[in-house]
Amino acid sequence: MKTINLTFNKPFLKMAKNYHMTPLQVLQHLVSSVSFCHFYIDGITIGVDVSAGDVTSIEDNFRMFKRNKKDNLSGISFRYLTAVKQLGQQEQNDEELLASGNQLMKDWEDELKPLYNIPARINVYHHGAINLTLDFTLICMLTGFTIEEALQVYLDRYTAD
Repeated sequence: MKTINLTFNKPFLKMAKNYHMTPLQVLQHLVSSVSFCHFYIDGITIGVDVSAGDVTSIEDNFRMFKRNKKDNLSGISFRYLTAVKQLGQQEQNDEELLASGNQLMKDWEDELKPLYNIPARINVYHHGAINLTLDFTLICMLTGFTIEEALQVYLDRYTAD
């Protein structure tokens, strides 16, 4: 398991304490709460061309986790990104979209697991481990952030006492 080093600033620590949570519990909540489907669909909705090069970006990032030299990652990624786009075009309320998106992400992860050693946990130096989700990992890949960088950006949002 990879270990990362994060800087927890005082305002973030104060916020965690106010919610009776440890800093790691707050980060776990963030990682567990993000939805790749919402992220991707929202990018399409506001006119951001999040699909340009997405299959290539995912493929390039997943190479480090590869188990099998012969796979069809491009086909798998294209199929699921298309399904996410179609999901965004359906008339659904947020609850239905979340349920459909969660099932889609579970199916995608189930298809990737035999092909890739996708990190399931990451250790935060001196704090313990966080369980990772495919949603969070894909968002990091498409935005160009490492997992460590994405978490640090979140931590750095808390700047005022």
